[in-house]
Amino acid sequence: MLDRATIEDLLDYIQTQGAAYADIRVEAKQYSETIMKDGSLDHIESWTKRIIGIKVLFKGALGFVASGHWKEPAQLKSLAERAVRYAKTTARYVAKPIQQARIKI
Repeated sequence: MLDRATIEDLLDYIQTQGAAYADIRVEAKQYSETIMKDGSLDHIESWTKRIIGIKVLFKGALGFVASGHWKEPAQLKSLAERAVRYAKTTARYVAKPIQQARIKI
């Protein structure tokens, strides 16, 4: 189960890696499938797919990962590590760093 504390732990971890910004989005989609054969119900199934996206800004460069294949918090930390690694790698090649807008919402 993904709870607020797990997301906050991921954001804290990303911040300790030097990220200026991190964004974690979780989406759950419900699917269903119905199969009819010769006018009769043959098969019915429904399921929910959870997808997580992690975006990191490090020294003006973005790193992003997304996955629908996770079950444990340790797997989510691995995704966060990958997003940080992508941002850090990209930062070495950025000619014009991305800057966050200073806007009051």
